[in-house]
Amino acid sequence: MSVDGKLDVSVDGSDTYLEKVRKDCNELVVKLHAIGELKDELLLPMTGMKCKNNAYRKVNGASAKYFRCNTPAYAYPLFKTHKLTPENLLNVDIKEMPVGLLQSAGNISTSRITAFLEFILKPISAEFCKNCPNEFCQDSRQYIGDLLMWKERLTKNLKLQSKNQCFTL
Repeated sequence: MSVDGKLDVSVDGSDTYLEKVRKDCNELVVKLHAIGELKDELLLPMTGMKCKNNAYRKVNGASAKYFRCNTPAYAYPLFKTHKLTPENLLNVDIKEMPVGLLQSAGNISTSRITAFLEFILKPISAEFCKNCPNEFCQDSRQYIGDLLMWKERLTKNLKLQSKNQCFTL
C-alpha cells in the first residue's frame, strides 16, 4: 500500500504487496499447523514448507517454484498458418492472418493456489472419471498413451470378432 492508502500497482509495488501477503499467509498457516489445526500433508502444498521436529524449512527443487513467483500471466498471438493454403500463405497480409490468442498461466503468482487445488482435486477427479474409457486426463502425454491403448484394444477386439465370424450360404 502507498501512503495515501491506495494500492501501488507499479511492478515494485505489486512485488512488495504480493511478498507481504505471502509472508502473512505463511505465518498464519505455520501457526495453524503448530497448534494442530492443519495436517502435515497439507502444509507442503499450501506453503512450500516441511516441518521436522517443530522446525519449518522451505522445500528445494522443482516444486519450490510455486512458492516464490510473482510473475503475472501473459498472452501472445499464435499465427494459424495451417489454416491457409500454400498459395494464400505467400500472399496474405499479416493483419488478415488467422490468429489464436494463447495465455501463459504457468509459474505465475497464482501457481501456489493452483498447486494446492490440484493436490486436493486431482484424486477426486481421477476417482470420478474412472471408467472405460478413462475420462481423467492429466496431460497430453497421458492422453496420447490412452489413445494408443484404446487403439490396441479395439484392434484386438476386431481381430477376435473376425475369427469368430462364420459365413453360410
